[in-house]
Parts: sequence; structure tokens; C-alpha cells
Amino acid sequence: MRKPFFAITALALALAICPAAMADSTVTLGPTSSSYLSTSVSPSNLGTWVTSINGVATPGATVGDPDPFTATYTESVYMGGPDALCATCLNFEFTLTNSATSGTDGIANISTTNFGLFTVAIGNLSPWGSNYLAGGSEPLAGTIDVYPLNPLLAGQTLDSYVLFTNAIAYTPGTITFQDGSTVNALALVASTPEPSSLLLLGTGLLGLAFALFRKNKMASWPLR
Repeated sequence: MRKPFFAITALALALAICPAAMADSTVTLGPTSSSYLSTSVSPSNLGTWVTSINGVATPGATVGDPDPFTATYTESVYMGGPDALCATCLNFEFTLTNSATSGTDGIANISTTNFGLFTVAIGNLSPWGSNYLAGGSEPLAGTIDVYPLNPLLAGQTLDSYVLFTNAIAYTPGTITFQDGSTVNALALVASTPEPSSLLLLGTGLLGLAFALFRKNKMASWPLR
């Protein structure tokens, strides 16, 4: 029987191509500066947790902005799930608070780079409905711009949002917070796997397919 051989070969091709199947609860970010309002996503649809990072970023005070914002954030990476763009695709979840105790400088924009080669969709985690929902866009350079409906003032928290991508790998990158002031911090961003990693994965899957094909072929031979 050749079914196992074809099934695993199909899996190998799926992992290599990683097709994007649009989920109902997200909005695709296209290569445009136009803005979108993200839609509701259930936390149970995030997939399997892979890793998380967190950080705090504050721009330097200036004469015109003596009390800048303080961006306190957590980013988690998940794989797969009902809303994923493919079974092995990665989803990047962000939570953000302006943890400054005073001042009028809000966080009006959050941006992350390195998404230009990938399909990206955005959604806010349920429950949602506040004035601090995330919207987003993907300019031609591949930077994902995300912003609240209103600037995030001292003590306020943005509704958690998630970027669903068709990437199957991640790498350290940059997240930028800005309003009147700008500050950069560490983030995890979409990445293309190294060719050697893809070759190793494909070789292993094809080897397994051949072994199963040979086993089934021998089992189908008549006994003598």
C-alpha cells in the first residue's frame, strides 16, 4: 500500500510551503498603509505555547516631555491552533501597559519589523470591547504597525492582540513604542528557517516515508 508514503510526502510539502488559510476571527494585514480594526479571538485558539519574553522600555526625558511613557510588555509565541494560518505556523501575542504613574505622554504606536515576507493577520483576544483595541497595518517595508484607538495613557493597558503569521520560525528582533517620544526594545519576530534546517527536516520526512513504503510493500508480498 502506498498511502503512508503519499501522506507523509504531503506533510513534508505542507511544512515546506506552509499554505495560508484565512481564519474567520482575524483581519489580514496587506502591503499597504491603510488601517484595519482587528476582531475578536478566543485565547483558547492561540495554539501550543512555544516561548515568552517580557521587558520594560522608557524613552529619555526631555524638556518638552519630562514625564515620558513607560512601556511594560510581554510577548508570547504559539504554534498552530484553530485560527492559525497553518498547522505549524507561529502566532505572536502581545500585551502592553503604559506603567508610568504620571504624565500625559501616551503610547500611540507599536511597531515590529521583519514581517515583509509573510502573510499576517491581526486579532484582539476576547473578552474585548474597550477603547484600547489594537488596529494594525503592514506597510511595504514589512513593518507591522499596531496602535490603540486612543493613545495609551499612564496606567492604561492595551487589549492583548495577536499576529497570526505563516512563518514557521522566529528570531530576535525589535519592537518600537512611540508617541512624542520613541524607544526600541527586544521582540521575537517572524523568520525564514535556514536552508540547512529545511533540508534536514525534508530529508528526515522523506526517509520516514520511504521506510513506511518499503515496510508496506514487503508486507503485501505473498508468502512462499
